[in-house]
Amino acid sequence: MPTGVYDPKILFETAGVPLTEQENALLGRIGHQGDVSYQIDVTLYSTKVLKEALNEHANALIKASDASDRNARSLTRATWFLSVATFALVLAAIAQVVVILVKP
Repeated sequence: MPTGVYDPKILFETAGVPLTEQENALLGRIGHQGDVSYQIDVTLYSTKVLKEALNEHANALIKASDASDRNARSLTRATWFLSVATFALVLAAIAQVVVILVKP
């Protein structure tokens, strides 16, 4: 437990972690009961910070997935274009061979 005057609401406000009405009520009911109060405050704080971090991570993964899908579509189109171009080159090579063989 920290030394000096400890107010859990300052911890949450300073960190920019908003508390719900239920969480404020819980902290108010617990009051300043020494180590128990401090442990509950720290657990609640850690849980809220972790939840926010996980939400941000999930949003980042969604954005990365969307970008990956766009790139995959572009690569698929490029692959089809190269396939068609290769097929056209094969036909041109066959035509050259035919012209050379048919030449009297």
